[in-house]
Amino acid sequence: MSVSMDVEYQKSTDDQPILSQRHYQHTDQDTGTQLVCDKCPAGTYVSIHCSPTSVRECSPCPKGTFTRGENGVQQCHRCRSPCPAGFIEKTPCTATQDRICTCPPNTFLSGDGAAVCKPHSLCPPGKRVKKQGSEKKDVVCKQCSEGTFSDVKSSATQCRNHTDCQVQGLVLLSPGTREKDNICGPLSTAPSSASTTASGGSGLVQEPIISSIFPKGPMQDPSSIMEKAIQKKPPAPLTQVREKWIYYANGQGKPTGSFGVGNCFSTEVETQLDLQKSL
Repeated sequence: MSVSMDVEYQKSTDDQPILSQRHYQHTDQDTGTQLVCDKCPAGTYVSIHCSPTSVRECSPCPKGTFTRGENGVQQCHRCRSPCPAGFIEKTPCTATQDRICTCPPNTFLSGDGAAVCKPHSLCPPGKRVKKQGSEKKDVVCKQCSEGTFSDVKSSATQCRNHTDCQVQGLVLLSPGTREKDNICGPLSTAPSSASTTASGGSGLVQEPIISSIFPKGPMQDPSSIMEKAIQKKPPAPLTQVREKWIYYANGQGKPTGSFGVGNCFSTEVETQLDLQKSL
């Protein structure tokens, strides 16, 4: 049986064999000839090398060992030990791949030289996540831009736009910051223009000043007020005062002392005030 397809004797100008990615070089122990043999597939290893009269033989990798791709090795590679505490197995050990351990979700491998997984940092209120954390790197935070806010601690939240009160038919009661949203309210809660004008732009309505016209005093019982009004001497009738005024105004009488027109007018005014006080 011919084995010329499996054992190649390709040589370059300097008598060195030319190897492709699918072959490996082997020196025959009996003849000392350098042979070019086919590689074994992934998950196997070379159990017997090729010879001038035979092809190489491959055997599967034992449990706990592996080979990733085509190879010319005489034994498989040993898989890594089981994952230590605090880590999880990302890929298991098989005949074609090694075991890979990694940090659990939302944690990363610290860069201080110790094999310890640490939780991803939480961006504080007022900041957003610029770059998501991974199994090897922590979260990167950045301050919220103008017009946006974040009011929670998070390792994934982005900043949100401030609420547009006008779009919702509301008015802005309190402007938002990087840590909180705008506070909106109905139009009835906003200061009116009339109130603002009356208060000189302060938004507060001033009460009319009445105390200078009607000074406040102690509360009195209505019955005691009526008793005082009855006991008080009633003033002269208005008809009598009016007759005196007409009499002196027509020159029909002569006032005694300093009595004159002004005295008559003041007398009538005082009489009216006495009537008001007695009520």
